[in-house]
Amino acid sequence: MKSLGDLYEELVEYYTRFYTMPGVWVEREISKLQERDYSRKEVIIELYKKTFKVKEIKVVEDMKFENLGTGVLELKREKFIIAIIHMLIKINTLFGVWSLYRLVCDLMTRPQHLALLFMDAFWVVVWVMWLFFLMLKATKYLKRKKSS
Repeated sequence: MKSLGDLYEELVEYYTRFYTMPGVWVEREISKLQERDYSRKEVIIELYKKTFKVKEIKVVEDMKFENLGTGVLELKREKFIIAIIHMLIKINTLFGVWSLYRLVCDLMTRPQHLALLFMDAFWVVVWVMWLFFLMLKATKYLKRKKSS
């Protein structure tokens, strides 16, 4: 006989071998199955049975496990994603300044080779496309978070 918390911890420990963030993976699997109208308890038991190939498991009812730790995992995930977005914006700004600087310097020195000017213009276009892609992804992510 095991408690629901023990089953959950064993699942996280098992998936540490395969994933760098096993708690997040287990929570994602739990939420996928909860979308099919299963309770958290049923999902953890079924996931445990499927993972460890156990036919029957007895669960002690002494512990309420509803939403224990999920808020912390979501908060850590949110902070991690926001940190990545900020880092990408900083890198993007540096890349944009560098590419615009090169283009302006080449325009001021009037390069004899149009290939150099073309390469600098190419980097500006790449920067603008990357900026558009980054902002599109960030906007989709933030809209998804607002709706949920």
